[in-house]
Amino acid sequence: MDEPKDGDIWYIDLKDSRGHEQGGERPAIFIRCTKKVGLCTVIPVTSQKKVLRYPHTHEIISLDETGLEKDSVAMIFQILTISSDRLIRKRGCISNEDFTIVKILIADYLKH
Repeated sequence: MDEPKDGDIWYIDLKDSRGHEQGGERPAIFIRCTKKVGLCTVIPVTSQKKVLRYPHTHEIISLDETGLEKDSVAMIFQILTISSDRLIRKRGCISNEDFTIVKILIADYLKH
């Protein structure tokens, strides 16, 4: 398996989600990995543009580099830490500009 890097887009396994959590096999932006405990922090991504009405979201334009099939939305408000065995496969990566915006939105979300 490829070694995940900050800003990579990976498909992840969230088949056991509950309530309003994102679920199923879906893309997510890789944020950080703690190898010693086998955990990764990710931001789920959706193609449902209506999510942009919520704060702490960011649109990711579908380009060859992202590996996304459609323009999508990073849902910073759904940030989560998962076991690294939930990483299925790498799809691509977001631009440095998009990753900077995502990090700013994470910091703003966490200070509230």
